[in-house]
Amino acid sequence: MVFMLILPVYAQQEVPVSAGDTMVIMIVFAVAVGAVFVYLARDMILRKKTDYDGQDLGSQQDREYEKYHSDWLDDFAEIGSRKKHPDDSVGDLPDLYAIMGLPKTASADQIKQQYRRLAKQLHPDRNMQSDAREKMADINRAYEILSDPRMRARYDNVRQ
Repeated sequence: MVFMLILPVYAQQEVPVSAGDTMVIMIVFAVAVGAVFVYLARDMILRKKTDYDGQDLGSQQDREYEKYHSDWLDDFAEIGSRKKHPDDSVGDLPDLYAIMGLPKTASADQIKQQYRRLAKQLHPDRNMQSDAREKMADINRAYEILSDPRMRARYDNVRQ
């Protein structure tokens, strides 16, 4: 194909194209195509083989089945389709203001600042106490309710 583009250039210069020239052009073209192929396939060619490649596993043979029947898709939930969690009731909750260390008249900004401060202190990655996870879960739950004005109003009405 490339030699067809080059031939008119020879024709304009009135230089005769011999069979040898055409063969050289075709060889150069074939080498260029091969070089492009090797360049594009370099990751597959140079990839190191792992132990997984040597094993005879069913997932290696039937990738179509794995793609459409993966366990990873089971936990996917559409936005807004979440069912009410049994813990979503606000009546049986402890005093969230005490957990957060805030007065009942705290503003939304104060709640957010206190949550961030407590999260930095009590996060299980920073705090090595055995009950750090439980404390962090309590703080997250308190912040989830107190930061939402509607849930906070429900909580305050129930707690009075």
